[in-house]
Amino acid sequence: MSIARCGLMVTGLLIAILSGLLVAQESPGAKGKATEKKAESKSSDDPVPPPPPPPSASKKPSTTKAAPSKSQPATVALPNAASAHAALVKIQTALGQNPEWDGIQMTSVRFENDQDQLLLVVDGRLSEGRLRSKAGKVCESVMQEMFASANGVLPVPKLDQLMVIRPAPREAATIFDEGLQHYRKGNHEAASQEITRAIVENPFNLGYKYWLVVVEVAAGHDDQARRLLRPLILRRTQATSTKQTDEYTEVQRRLESVQGAIRQKMNRLEEELLRESAPK
Repeated sequence: MSIARCGLMVTGLLIAILSGLLVAQESPGAKGKATEKKAESKSSDDPVPPPPPPPSASKKPSTTKAAPSKSQPATVALPNAASAHAALVKIQTALGQNPEWDGIQMTSVRFENDQDQLLLVVDGRLSEGRLRSKAGKVCESVMQEMFASANGVLPVPKLDQLMVIRPAPREAATIFDEGLQHYRKGNHEAASQEITRAIVENPFNLGYKYWLVVVEVAAGHDDQARRLLRPLILRRTQATSTKQTDEYTEVQRRLESVQGAIRQKMNRLEEELLRESAPK
C-alpha cells in the first residue's frame, strides 16, 4: 500500500470520528426542541388540567359548646276588649250567685303585659281584706275556663286595685231613694246610675240589685237585664238556708209596685233563666 493511500484512509477515519461527535452533541438539543415543540402543540390543543389540591386534614368534631344566644322575651299578645268584657261578666256572675261573696265588687277588668307575663288587672272594692284571696280564686277559675281550653297563655289576676272600703248602708239608702225618683219620672239612665251607686255602697242589699234589673227592663236593655238577673236566679235556686228564702220573699214584696208590661217582662226573664239553670 502506498503512503498516499494510507494518508487518505487516515484522513477519512478522522472525518468520520469528528462527524459522530458533532451528531452526539447536537442530539440532546434537538430532542429538547422536539419535546418543547410537542408540549407547545399539546398546550394549544388540550389545556393541561390544574394540579389536584393537597389533601386536607380531616376536621375533628368540636367539643366546645356554643354559647346560647340571648333571646329577647316574647311579648304576649293582649286579648281584645271583647275578651275583657266577657271575663268581667263571668266573674260578676260567679260572685253574684253566692251571698257570701257580696262584699267583692269588681267593676272593670283589663289585660296588661308585664314583660312576658299576661295580667288581668281588676278594679273594684272589697268590704273586708280577707275577701281578696277569695276574689283571686274566682278570677283564676274564670281565666282557666276562658283561656286554658284554647291552650293560650293563662292571665294572672292582679288585685292590687281592689280597695277595702266598709259598706255604708245609710248613705246607700239615700242614694237608692234618689234612683227610685228618677225611675218614676221615666229617667231610666239616671235611675240606673244612682241605683248602681247604692249597690256599691251597700252590696249586701238584695233588693237594690233586683230594682236595677227593673230599671234596665224599663229602659229596653234586655241583654243587660238578663246579665244582671242571671246570678240572682242562680242564687235563688241554690239557696240552702231559710234566711236566703226569706230575703227573696221580702224582695218580691217590695217589687209589687212594678206592674204592667215591665212586670210581665221580668216574669218572662225569670222563667227563661230558671229553665236554663235547671239540671239537664
